[in-house]
Amino acid sequence: MYVAISAAGAFRSDDAGASWHVVTSGLNSNFLPEPEAPIRHCVHKLAMHPSRPDTVFMQKHWDVCRSDDAGDSWTEVSGNLPSDFGFPIAVHSHEPHTIFVVPIHSDSEHYPSEGKLRVFRNRSGDNEWEALTQGLPRGEGLRVRGRRRYPGGDRGALAQSVFGGGSDDPVTTVRVALSAHLRTLAQVEGELSIQVVEPPTLTSVLDALESRYPMLKGTIRDYGTDRRRAFIRFFACGRDLSHNPPDVPLPAAVSSGTDALRVVGAIAGG
Repeated sequence: MYVAISAAGAFRSDDAGASWHVVTSGLNSNFLPEPEAPIRHCVHKLAMHPSRPDTVFMQKHWDVCRSDDAGDSWTEVSGNLPSDFGFPIAVHSHEPHTIFVVPIHSDSEHYPSEGKLRVFRNRSGDNEWEALTQGLPRGEGLRVRGRRRYPGGDRGALAQSVFGGGSDDPVTTVRVALSAHLRTLAQVEGELSIQVVEPPTLTSVLDALESRYPMLKGTIRDYGTDRRRAFIRFFACGRDLSHNPPDVPLPAAVSSGTDALRVVGAIAGG
């Protein structure tokens, strides 16, 4: 039994879940302070075929990988993919050596690689990939609303930001100031600059922030509901925005870059 956890890694249980151990040997994540550390790899998806239980495929935050020893060691098989960032990975139901992925441009720009919606197939589990495009929309990228992504639209435009519409949608840069413990978790210093489609909202800014820094997922907002954690507060322009509807546009000063959106931990005491 396997489990993949974003910003944690991959784990295997050999006793039906009674105990678990880390299976990340061979993984390399350059965005981590220790790229080969056993914990904190952002594993998006694991896939395997029942007929080959020891062969496991992985799509993580950069890199497509393969293990032939039940996760005890991993080898990158990104090969000739146009981008090795993505979320889904699947094994063919009748061909246990065949796998499929959908490359995404980058961790901060969630649209198809090179602006072309393609499924890539690998028939041997190694580094050779082929693009499958028949029946997929051509000249179109992704129309994105909120946190849902789907192919379509009649504008033939490419989504230009992590969460937005077509290329003709104006994009703005929002300054984000994280509190010290969040900066430590994200391994950053100073203010951040986050690009989102206008007008920026708490939802669009946080979506883009968590996409760029996946280790923040679940810290600022609840995984399942996307609701703000009770100990987190949002401030801008001298106002507490914590209880504002998350899809209401942020103050004009935030949109223009005059003021920063501050994400801080709540303080209590007597």
